[in-house]
Amino acid sequence: MKIDIEVVKNYLTVFQEYDSPVISTYELFKLLGLDYQKNDDIKMLYHYLKILYDQDLIDIESTKAEDKQTLGFSFSHSGRVILVSRQFRLTNEGHKTLEIMLQSKIWNFTKSQLGTIGVESIKQIPTIALALIKHQLSI
Repeated sequence: MKIDIEVVKNYLTVFQEYDSPVISTYELFKLLGLDYQKNDDIKMLYHYLKILYDQDLIDIESTKAEDKQTLGFSFSHSGRVILVSRQFRLTNEGHKTLEIMLQSKIWNFTKSQLGTIGVESIKQIPTIALALIKHQLSI
């Protein structure tokens, strides 16, 4: 699956606007307009949660180490998906990244510098935005 940076932005926004510091998997399905009984929707949520988690933009709120290993998604060889709800939270890095994405001028410049969005591009968002800000301050 390709990464749609606007979907990443939407996911981060849902995390930030939620009225609690943690949000459950099932609440994410609801707020993102996805159906937890549809395999395609489950795969979509997993894909983006995994990207956000791998990039340290979200974290799993749990004291159990095993909870942090699967994100609550298990895929069988037959294509069946077993879902166990987890509690997620937006990290400081996630807040910083979303803040940049919500500032149109900085975000438009950042997107143009990234070109094709890949997983490593997500980590570059704060760095590129900071370079633009520094450049504008020196003018």
